[in-house]
Amino acid sequence: MCPDWPSRSRANPQKVFSGNFLARIKTVSGQEDLAYRVESVVIFGSYLKGVPHLNDLDLGVELIGKWNDDASYHSACRPSMERARSSGRRFRNVVDEVCWPRTEVLLLLKNRSRTISLCEWDSLKNMPELRYCVLVELPVAVEAAPLWYLIHSTT
Repeated sequence: MCPDWPSRSRANPQKVFSGNFLARIKTVSGQEDLAYRVESVVIFGSYLKGVPHLNDLDLGVELIGKWNDDASYHSACRPSMERARSSGRRFRNVVDEVCWPRTEVLLLLKNRSRTISLCEWDSLKNMPELRYCVLVELPVAVEAAPLWYLIHSTT
């Protein structure tokens, strides 16, 4: 842990859940000019272990695209790319540019919070022995999530 990065009590993540983060999920998923919506959010890491002080809150987010084919993909991504260009955003390479609509949604969810650490569910789901708890499911579940560890039991 970095000495200038303060650990947080377990109460701080509770504020994240009960406050702005859940509202941002609804806002982002309902925002028509974004190319992705939030399908589900899981929590994993030190919060589930019950440690008294946390460095961050590890959340996995499953994003689903709002398109059916290549043509609708480009029209779904266009508003995001236009916002990026008009704000002066510069991309380091073509991969960053192609991934921008997805990255934009993750940045909106994070909202510059130092407490929240986001990663995509696809990068987590195949990890052996991953312990997690589903926080939000809209409307389809995260691949038969094992709900053997409830978030409320860790408080």
